[in-house]
Amino acid sequence: MSVGPRTRRLLIVALPILAAGLLVLRPGRGAPATRVETGEVARRVAFQSTVAGSGEIVPARYAEIGSGAMGKIVTLPVAEGDRVTSGQLLARIDPVQAESDVSSAQAQLGALKAEARAAADAVRTATSDLAAAEARERDLAQQYARRRQ
Repeated sequence: MSVGPRTRRLLIVALPILAAGLLVLRPGRGAPATRVETGEVARRVAFQSTVAGSGEIVPARYAEIGSGAMGKIVTLPVAEGDRVTSGQLLARIDPVQAESDVSSAQAQLGALKAEARAAADAVRTATSDLAAAEARERDLAQQYARRRQ
């Protein structure tokens, strides 16, 4: 069988292209096949997914707390991150310093009350001394007026 020049050129061009196509499409080449599990559709109790990661959890609301008293914290019934409610005890401060401050203030108040009583007594004494001096002045003025007559 004799092949013409035109057919020969077509075979020279087409055979390498066909061979390359067969090599590319040959099984076992390219991406590996993905294994798929199939089954019937059914309801399941729950779908849970766990994700591991690192980061920081930021609360939606912050609350700044502080104390008007200074001292050593002796009880801390809550831990960082605990949920707290309004009015809940967060920390107890050693009451020794506060009790000492109260005792000192009470002693100062007592001393000031004693000073106020002493000042009131001094005012009463001065008032009576003034009344006595005025009376003596009137008496002496009368005696002087009698002697001048």
